[in-house]
Amino acid sequence: MRSFGASLILTTLSTTVWAQSTPVEPTFLFGHDIGIASISADTNFFFVVSDRVSDGCWLNADRALSMAKREFLDAGYTNIVEEYPFGVIVRMSATGYATSEYQCAAYVDFDIGITDTDRRTFDLNEWVIVSEKSSFELGAILTGPKTDMSDRINDTFAGYIDEFIVNIQQEKNRLRQAIYEQSVGDEAKAEFLNSVVRQ
Repeated sequence: MRSFGASLILTTLSTTVWAQSTPVEPTFLFGHDIGIASISADTNFFFVVSDRVSDGCWLNADRALSMAKREFLDAGYTNIVEEYPFGVIVRMSATGYATSEYQCAAYVDFDIGITDTDRRTFDLNEWVIVSEKSSFELGAILTGPKTDMSDRINDTFAGYIDEFIVNIQQEKNRLRQAIYEQSVGDEAKAEFLNSVVRQ
């Protein structure tokens, strides 16, 4: 799995934002991704669609964006925001071109980045450090007639979104089971579950 990280530092004394790309690995607990397991109905979702397809092989990228938002809304994730960076970043990108007058080839990539924040005080000022962790990624190469390539790209994204939404609940269930199996008291387990595995 490709790892991508972006770090942002915000200071309370100015509006300057500093950003740097760094490799940041997902955080695991008992072998399960905490970032995915902690996604809840209160989580913010930010969407990015990158259209790098030429020659008329993807004519409705805007429909992919509206479809993606609808899929998450229907699944109960209603906090769709227009500003990065806090929450989940849903990236959908396609790169392709016509291989002949009537044929196309495209690579479709679906990537989920989850942001985490850390507050630190330096010289009496509070700094907010935002890290993005790549937690889920799927991709495919599509080839075929230009007439249906646009629909195939969007259908592929729809399938990936469905798979990710199912994966959220699966990660919650797996982590919940792993916590239950730990040799600690019920009160400690309940506190752990409430802080990590949100609904």
